[in-house]
Amino acid sequence: MDAAAHFPEECRYVVESLSVIYKNDAEAHEKNLSPEARLYFHQTHSRPTMEQLHVWLQRQIEDRLVEPNSGLGEAIAYLLKYWAKMTLFLRNAGAPLDNNLCERALKRACRKDTIYPDSDDATNPPGDGADGIYDRMELKYNRQGEVTERKDLNGTVYCTF
Repeated sequence: MDAAAHFPEECRYVVESLSVIYKNDAEAHEKNLSPEARLYFHQTHSRPTMEQLHVWLQRQIEDRLVEPNSGLGEAIAYLLKYWAKMTLFLRNAGAPLDNNLCERALKRACRKDTIYPDSDDATNPPGDGADGIYDRMELKYNRQGEVTERKDLNGTVYCTF
């Protein structure tokens, strides 16, 4: 089920909240802030929005304002499950808002014909596909907090920029 089609107001709230964060990040990049200055900028300007969003998400579930098994309920559960990772940019200098660039690059590199897909059979144990690679990635950042290199923990470089 498409949550946006069935819950337009709720989805609009989430998207508008996150757009504030991305606008703040764009401003930080335009100002060429160091990772430490960017962290402080987000702590000052983005944290209040993220805190409000977190309270709103929790309230949707706790007050039973949304059915947990609905598309929106599942999306909210996902956001809450990964909240600590999603808000890493508020605690660690240089942490990106998301890993979209990394995921796009890995999806191209981890096609079914080049990397074993995740499976439960003995020849291709779970974690050997793209999901397993995501768990074993190491990212290198420049002073602006941008990812400059992605490699697995064995040192194999997947992408350099």
